[in-house]
Amino acid sequence: VLIVMACTLTNRVERREGVRINSPTELDRYLEGIETSVIQDGRTEQIPTGVFITALQFPEPTSVTLNGYIWQRYDVDSRQERGFALPQRIGEEATIEEVQREVVGGYQYITWYVGVTLRQTYDATRFPFDHRNIVLRINPLDLDENVILTPDLESYELLNARLRPGVDPQASINNWTLLTSGYSYTTQRLNTNLGVPSRALNDQIHEMRFELQVRRNYLGPFIAYLLPALIAAVMTFAYLLSGRQPGNSDEIVSVLNYAAALFFVIAIIHTALRDQIAAVGITYMEYLYILLYVLLISVAANIFMVARFPQWGIVRYKNNLIPKVMYWPVFAGGMLVATLLIFVY
Repeated sequence: VLIVMACTLTNRVERREGVRINSPTELDRYLEGIETSVIQDGRTEQIPTGVFITALQFPEPTSVTLNGYIWQRYDVDSRQERGFALPQRIGEEATIEEVQREVVGGYQYITWYVGVTLRQTYDATRFPFDHRNIVLRINPLDLDENVILTPDLESYELLNARLRPGVDPQASINNWTLLTSGYSYTTQRLNTNLGVPSRALNDQIHEMRFELQVRRNYLGPFIAYLLPALIAAVMTFAYLLSGRQPGNSDEIVSVLNYAAALFFVIAIIHTALRDQIAAVGITYMEYLYILLYVLLISVAANIFMVARFPQWGIVRYKNNLIPKVMYWPVFAGGMLVATLLIFVY
């Protein structure tokens, strides 16, 4: 039930930033709302730009490697410097090669083959029910010119985001499912004039982005992290159910040995989880491990009470029945609270 609830809430509260461009009408409406810069003669030059992704992967949680094609269309008489900038690019190894240039009907078409690694932001709070928004930011090569890049929507047969325009149908990412793709705009306000005094009059960049929405396939994390945690929870409960001799001090040594061994197993898996996703805060699945730590300590404390304080009411009542009955309700209640905190509040 908690898994179904988490999946449902994940899809319901999904949000994305920026102005989505899904049709030529939406593009025209957005361009009409842009205030024209006073640089040059007050006219903004539009450069249609398109993207086609052929392969992608996550070399690490905070970056993505993309391969594909980027093309642009210029007026033959345009004096703009040909090309584009990818502000997220990291590392020295990158491929941006011009593969085609031709003039047709008064326009110059240029296509580049691109293979780059880009820095990405990633929120792993909802792991393993998390989504990632892969963003390819594309800026004009010369920021000092009054230029705006526009999506070359005419180059695509279908623009429905769920049909993933601009993405090779054979492109995939291990353990992730491609959901949607499309273009968007965000307004970037620079806090510097980049050393050019005239930029003080035009400190806003209407940045074009190509975005892919992907969802993690949670079967793998379930097998790697959820299954061991549930087995540890069952083993802890089984130890709690095993018969204990009240007043026997040897029970204290036994429970400490058992708790220490199980703790190290849980801690190793927990550490591997955080390393894999480069978690900064506490993720959804980590609440399961935190709850296991609490239950393990609680069971050890209960066995200690049985061994040292057998006259206490909680121990005497029907042979320590209360802790045994409360074990699974506390476990499920703790995960319910974590689910509501992560996906609702």
